[in-house]
Amino acid sequence: EIIFTDRKQFVSTATRKLGEGSLRFAVGYAEHKQDSFYEKAVYKADQTQYYLEASTQQPLGKTLINTGLSYRYEDLASQGTDASGRNNDGIDNYKYRTPGAFVQAYQALFDGAVELNGSVRYDKHNIFGGITSPRLNVLWNHNHEWNSRFAVGRGFRAPTSFFEQDHGILDTLRIVRRIDKAETSDNASYALSFAGDRLAMVSSLNYNRIKNMALLDSGATDPVTGDPITLFTSAQKPVTVVGGDLTVTYKLTPNLEATVAGEHFKYRFSEAGTLAFARPETRAYLRLDYEAGPWTAMTRATWTGPMDLAKFYDYANNPRYNFDGSKKLDKSPSYWIVDLRGEYRLNRQWSGFLGVDNVFDFKQSDKESMLWVGADGSFDVTHIWGPNRGRFIYGGVKFTL
Repeated sequence: EIIFTDRKQFVSTATRKLGEGSLRFAVGYAEHKQDSFYEKAVYKADQTQYYLEASTQQPLGKTLINTGLSYRYEDLASQGTDASGRNNDGIDNYKYRTPGAFVQAYQALFDGAVELNGSVRYDKHNIFGGITSPRLNVLWNHNHEWNSRFAVGRGFRAPTSFFEQDHGILDTLRIVRRIDKAETSDNASYALSFAGDRLAMVSSLNYNRIKNMALLDSGATDPVTGDPITLFTSAQKPVTVVGGDLTVTYKLTPNLEATVAGEHFKYRFSEAGTLAFARPETRAYLRLDYEAGPWTAMTRATWTGPMDLAKFYDYANNPRYNFDGSKKLDKSPSYWIVDLRGEYRLNRQWSGFLGVDNVFDFKQSDKESMLWVGADGSFDVTHIWGPNRGRFIYGGVKFTL
């Protein structure tokens, strides 16, 4: 596999005073070219994207109102051949045009103790229709050390970049679209923060419910011609992610700071393949940061808990085996990854650094290969639950203007 990419992009904003408020214009443009070879398949694509926005921010009494219009354009055109040389030009071509409008209001209450920020956005997608995205954020400053943040809202995504989601489409002749709704995410969160002289803490609870999650099945067959095709569909039932995290940082000395963090998430989905790769429910993080004079150093250790491979990879309907015929692990083992980095500043502009990622050289292949074999003899290298790169040592010099 080899991929050559070339990208040019330009982003600019302009703001000027308008009455008691301001007027803002924004423009973004990107041109992306890709030339790829993957398991005898050839894929070339040109993508153009641009974004335009005009908005104004004006006070209305004690409320600050921001209104605006936007336009997003995305165009992908590809050409290529599958592993046998058959042409599949335009397999994932698309043109997305999305004009939108939004309004946002901000107001501080109770002498600034409570800050409200609410918005609603409407986008008219040329493929997926009208999409409304409301959001409300509340910041409550209990005192100078403690505050709470509440957020609830909706977001959306128009599925794109099919090649990056599943290289298997290159072995098919076309994509059959059976999707007419964008992915939407209804989410809510609460965060409690503390900031003292030496101790800082942030904890949060999160809920995310994703509807119409896009699915690609590159193993389908045209019932009439028998040609290999990719089905582009969406999950019939939502995917729900619920969890929480906690991060505590303490300044041990004026030069040394320690951080302890942990997170736990539950993934609920009923359709196999909805989530392409296994995910851990629990992670923990330890970190030490040191800074004194010209020296800065960091030590980070990350613990990843076991993953339910049988659930994520749907062993019940699609059992997976090693090359020797033995079954794949039902659950992955937990593991630690330790990283180190140090930097010495020679002067204001020059510094040298040295680091080691994955100090103890842990790789998934030490326990289980990423290659798997199906019951029908097919195979792939997508059985992923751990790092595929071992110890990595790097160093260099840095120049800062």
